[in-house]
Amino acid sequence: MKRSSLISIPLYVIALFLGLSMPSLVRSSEDLADCTIYYTPRESGFVAGRGFNLRRETRTGLNGQYYPADFLRAVQVEGHGRLAKSYRGFRYIYYNGKWGFTDVPKGTRQQPLVALQSCAVSARSPRIRPGTWVRTVHALLPQTLQNRWWRVSDVGSGVQGSQIDLYWGEDDPSGPGAGLYRPAGTTFTVVRKARLNLSTTNPQTRKTS
Repeated sequence: MKRSSLISIPLYVIALFLGLSMPSLVRSSEDLADCTIYYTPRESGFVAGRGFNLRRETRTGLNGQYYPADFLRAVQVEGHGRLAKSYRGFRYIYYNGKWGFTDVPKGTRQQPLVALQSCAVSARSPRIRPGTWVRTVHALLPQTLQNRWWRVSDVGSGVQGSQIDLYWGEDDPSGPGAGLYRPAGTTFTVVRKARLNLSTTNPQTRKTS
């Protein structure tokens, strides 16, 4: 009896109900991409005794201010760096082809990057544009990064077309050498072919009724 009653309900009503009760699937599509991670290195994390190159260097655009060489190398790849001491009110330096100072790490359209929410894609990506929301799903993703919605807020010249670069936030470097480009707070580096859900609006703020 219950079974026949369910069947009698029009299919469009069921579809509407499911669309409202599962907002993460509304206006979304599934795709695959490699997930990596980037971060904002803190100058204070480049300390003696850990093998860092701490020779003081400057760059055109930094107004004659000198910083540890490895800190500048990390910033050149990661995009931003948190200063140990602010300069003229600025707490960060950045590199986007040119060096400069800023009040906060920013992505495209000068929007602030948000830890564990912002992500970057290739500037040449034909399917994932700035402003798109992306959910990452993969068995090997750490719990912190698993099933989380990310907003495409940045593009990177080193990011490939099938890559999503997840923004970790501020952290110390995990070490010298290749460790310059990995935050100390996680051992995650990459997973291949993570499943994605794409959405044009923020699924976390949609009304479910």
